[in-house]
Amino acid sequence: MDPDELLREIRESFNQHSQCNPVDLDRLAQVWEDLDTWLVRGGFPPAPWHRS
Repeated sequence: MDPDELLREIRESFNQHSQCNPVDLDRLAQVWEDLDTWLVRGGFPPAPWHRS
């Protein structure tokens, strides 16, 4: 699992929504759940979430 890719997909869905484009809510929910599961199991966060 690639948390960076999951976060990219989540952000892309929100960007589509803000541009009044339809969003696949089932896919968004699945990606969010995948990222949450990854983090809860001790996976590292997506790169954009790392603090410098």
